[in-house]
Amino acid sequence: MPKALTRSNLTFVPTLVQNWEAAGALLADAAANYLHLSTSLAANNRDPRVSKGHLVSRIDASLQTLHKTLDQQLHQSRVALANARNKWASPIYRLPEEILLEIFIFFVYGPSKNRHLFHPDAGERVRTMYQHLYALSGVCTGWRKITLSHPMFWSILPMVDGLNAFWDPLSIELSTQRSDPLNLHVVVDATHHPALFRKEDFNPLIQNLQRAQSLNIRSQHQQDIPYILPVLFRREIPEHLSDLSLTFTGEEDQIFRPSPENDFVSRELKPLYPKFPKLMRSLRVFRINNVPFQWKHITFSARLVELRIEKIALSGNLEITAFMTALSSACSLRDLKIIQVEASADSGSTLPESRPLSLPRLKTVYFQDLYFNSLRLLLRSIAPCSHRLTLNLSDRVKHNLFADSRTEDVPEDTILQLLAQHTINKLILADDLEDWAVGKRLNNLLRSLPALKSLEIYFYELDNKLFKSLEPASNAPDVPFPKLEVLEFRGCTIPGIITGLPRLVNKQSLQRLVLGQDVSLSGSKELAINIDEKDKTVRWLKANVPGFRFILHDDVISGFSDMTWEL
Repeated sequence: MPKALTRSNLTFVPTLVQNWEAAGALLADAAANYLHLSTSLAANNRDPRVSKGHLVSRIDASLQTLHKTLDQQLHQSRVALANARNKWASPIYRLPEEILLEIFIFFVYGPSKNRHLFHPDAGERVRTMYQHLYALSGVCTGWRKITLSHPMFWSILPMVDGLNAFWDPLSIELSTQRSDPLNLHVVVDATHHPALFRKEDFNPLIQNLQRAQSLNIRSQHQQDIPYILPVLFRREIPEHLSDLSLTFTGEEDQIFRPSPENDFVSRELKPLYPKFPKLMRSLRVFRINNVPFQWKHITFSARLVELRIEKIALSGNLEITAFMTALSSACSLRDLKIIQVEASADSGSTLPESRPLSLPRLKTVYFQDLYFNSLRLLLRSIAPCSHRLTLNLSDRVKHNLFADSRTEDVPEDTILQLLAQHTINKLILADDLEDWAVGKRLNNLLRSLPALKSLEIYFYELDNKLFKSLEPASNAPDVPFPKLEVLEFRGCTIPGIITGLPRLVNKQSLQRLVLGQDVSLSGSKELAINIDEKDKTVRWLKANVPGFRFILHDDVISGFSDMTWEL
């Protein structure tokens, strides 16, 4: 850290500082001499050799020019010295630039202080990042120079509409210049305004498309993504593009299904289909949400390691077969997430079987919100290997889906038999299953999953009946029952005492326990109570569970982060 300027180290004072001090001394001498002469001039105003009119005009000229200039320059120097003094007196300005840079990176890219039920979407995240970046740049010229001299701060292109304004193409152009020569991470968020017919707004990106490494497009307008992709890729596929994320927000929980008579998605994307092989060969990450593709045109490559498919309808045997064939081509896949994919056969509820998929590098599999016939197809199709399987069950698992959107109930025993045939490492349950996965039924569900290690329960009411259902039945000690290592209760309400929780801990030998209480929900329950850190059971859990965590206001639901992907 730089030393303060003292008499002991004056020999190390830079030449600039020495020159400044010398100029100050000369200025003081000149000002003293000027004051003396001005005073003498006033005292000798009776000298007959001096023309009074000429002297007055000379004084007027001095007051109007010299003194005005001196006043301005002295004021400017006073401001400059005050700024310099405040800058060097502040401890943060004494930090080396590399440390300041790390602080700036954390401030711009670090987690948001705002609390969300779910993680912010990519557009909101980019808006926050650029707000932080401009806040840093506006502090002083030194900080502005740091942000402008490091391309990493500008490599994310903020093609993000505001509530009352489109994104600014000039701002995009500046980011492409300031980020050079780094690759670009492009976020297009047309949530508030449709991107249709805004071709000129994409020109800064099109001119720098070969630098694009990731592309994240999000819109709530049906025609945007089928319009944007041809605009971007009509000439070429970027060689460095490795991450592609597409999402149509649409109506909540509604899957977008273009009518066969007016399938504008296929019509607009048709010119791109010949380029799809090259596009898919370049991708390492592919995420798609509510954007219908013709899967017969999709073939992945050995580069793909992460695949997320959400809110997709697979209508008919041919489309289901094409989807499974595309999935089988991702031979190096490590992370697979399939969420709310609705598959229906040509007739009946039985979906066409496929050969087991050989995905030898698979590490994690996540299935969420699937109908029973879709879940059965996927579980039976993925060949057993060393991957960790997470199931996030919803009410849909109790039903089969038909082509005409009708559903039929599935017997509980049939569901349990299917689950018992597969190694499930983590189970997530929410309150839409509370009437089914509770009490003896919940105990039966767990007995069908003897390999289960982690259980997350969301929005339930916590009572001793629930805790007892998480224990092995005392009258059937030989029946396999999961030995849980992790148990999380998140966003739950507490209608009464929870004295049964310590008993559950002793039965399960938990390594991690989270007790998350949603106070806002508790307040709406007539018989609900709120507990805090002083509660007797909470204090016992702290003392006896190494990984115990109590959350008084559990309004951040981390386990449901898979519902939206982050930037």
